[in-house]
Amino acid sequence: MAMTALLRLQEVDLALEKVARELDELAEALRDPPILAELAQNIARVESEIHRLEVRQRDLELEVEGLTERIQDLEGRLYGGLITNVKEIEAGQQKAEEMRRRRSHLEDELLEIMVTLENLREDDKSLRRRLQEEQARWQDTRARLLEKQASLKDEQASLEVRRKRLAASVGDSVLRTYESLRAAKGGIAVSRLENRVCSACGVEVPRSVERAVRYEETLTYCPTCGRILVDT
Repeated sequence: MAMTALLRLQEVDLALEKVARELDELAEALRDPPILAELAQNIARVESEIHRLEVRQRDLELEVEGLTERIQDLEGRLYGGLITNVKEIEAGQQKAEEMRRRRSHLEDELLEIMVTLENLREDDKSLRRRLQEEQARWQDTRARLLEKQASLKDEQASLEVRRKRLAASVGDSVLRTYESLRAAKGGIAVSRLENRVCSACGVEVPRSVERAVRYEETLTYCPTCGRILVDT
């Protein structure tokens, strides 16, 4: 019985586990980095605020324009001789003054909005530049990760072919024992015997066990850890 085939099979299984772990890690690494979503959200927030303020700016400009026309119309009637009653003149002058104060207040708000919009548009440009930089950086990283992923998948396929060949060479009964031990022993079912010492647990075995392993009379187990021993 070629016990060394079991050792090779274990090496392949361990390699397959390592590749599977690396593929899992790559799958996680291939997720879009949070910074991209964060920047996109910030851009959307800034755009929304810009839109809100632009609407408010247009409303204010229309209101200021309307007030200016009303003031001009009222003053034209006051000082054009169309209103002659003293009380009506005083009321008209008071009304004109109220509208001028209202217009001044709106113009102040309009100025603040214009300054805020200018700053927000600069923020928007800055965020978009940052997003483009991060996307370009991510595309480079992603390309390298995908290349590594493809290489690992090729390696995995090659190992699967090799495992199938080795599994067939040890026989069904031995394979079942091996796989049962692997499950129970943390993935290490087979141990090298080196100078009568089990490499898995580090305990020296009796000479009778050493002879059985050397001549491969049957599956021989370490008396201490219970793993299959292979003479190397």
